[in-house]
Amino acid sequence: MVIQFTLKEDAPTKSKTIKQNTENRKVTPHDLSDDDFVAVEYDKDWFVGKVMSKDNDDEFRISFLRPTKTLTGRRELFKWPEQPDILDIGIDHIICKVAAPSPVGKSGRSMLLCIDDVEKIEECFSALISREKG
Repeated sequence: MVIQFTLKEDAPTKSKTIKQNTENRKVTPHDLSDDDFVAVEYDKDWFVGKVMSKDNDDEFRISFLRPTKTLTGRRELFKWPEQPDILDIGIDHIICKVAAPSPVGKSGRSMLLCIDDVEKIEECFSALISREKG
């Protein structure tokens, strides 16, 4: 599927839009529901998972996907691990909400994350890390 769009001369560029989103990024517990996919900061890295349940006002049980190596080196392809990787995660570690990855390949076991979501995660994660250092 190819998505085409035209930017008007006065429209913000994609990178400006992403920067604005990272500055204003604040995922609230009300933004998330069961079965939503999220990017999570954990152990100085980011991971993608599916919200299984809300444990309390600011903690969620999340089942994580495992990144799969790709030729491009980008983290966009994932698989569910054989043994579920489930953690309770506080809202302050949730970077952003993302679209559900699409099954790919003959078996459909690999899951492809939308490239726009990968870019959003990387931008938000970089901003988060630089704020922690600064």
